[in-house]
Amino acid sequence: MRKIEKKYIPGFLLLAAVIFFSQAAAAIDVPRLKARVNDYAGILTGSEESVLESLLIDTENKTASQVALLIIPSLEGEALEDYSIRVAEKWELGQKKFDNGVLVLVSMAEKKIRIEVGYGLEPILTDLKSDYIIRKMIVPEFKRKNYFAGINNGLKAVTGLVSKEFEITPEQLQQFQKDRRKTKGTHLPFGLIIFIVFIVISFLKGLGRGGVRGGISGIFWGSAIGGSSRSSGGSFSGGGGFSGGGGSFGGGGSSGGW
Repeated sequence: MRKIEKKYIPGFLLLAAVIFFSQAAAAIDVPRLKARVNDYAGILTGSEESVLESLLIDTENKTASQVALLIIPSLEGEALEDYSIRVAEKWELGQKKFDNGVLVLVSMAEKKIRIEVGYGLEPILTDLKSDYIIRKMIVPEFKRKNYFAGINNGLKAVTGLVSKEFEITPEQLQQFQKDRRKTKGTHLPFGLIIFIVFIVISFLKGLGRGGVRGGISGIFWGSAIGGSSRSSGGSFSGGGGFSGGGGSFGGGGSSGGW
């Protein structure tokens, strides 16, 4: 058997790590949309759910826009943005003609938050405003374990922007951006790391199909394809009573954590 040349060892180790994580990151099920407030992590009381549900019903009655909340125990290894868009696409929040839906997703184990915005609301609930809501209105309360307060703050801001009863001023956004630039470190962005990983993978794959190198790329692509099609087997129960109106999403919004 041929030995692996030393110069390929770093790439091999990186590839092995990617294979491992691609196998571990099995997609979890999308829960059935049972109401506007869907707390599958059990962090809200019944009365708190009622308060939030009433807020979202009121917004829909005023604007026809549909805003829904989903709280899950864990992403189980799946990327926040991937899962969020899967939920939004399946739930089809918002009216089909206007694409005026919003999903607010909270994953407790990973301490992550995502605001997913339908096409029609992207000019109103911009990526920057979504980021502001997460970091300035939700996260501070979550850090103090005041989950209802944080969610209430966030949903009031989202629904207020949609109904035009609340606004985040250009001055607030400008100061927010300045503060963000000050606090950003010099570490390599995660997105860039992922990009580099895929460049390395593509490079190794292109080296040839024979011998060790071809075997490595074959193992990776077989594992990646197999891993992406699996489901963790976890499921959420839920009944009818509320459904999306056929709205579409394209990845607008923002993500954050506490």
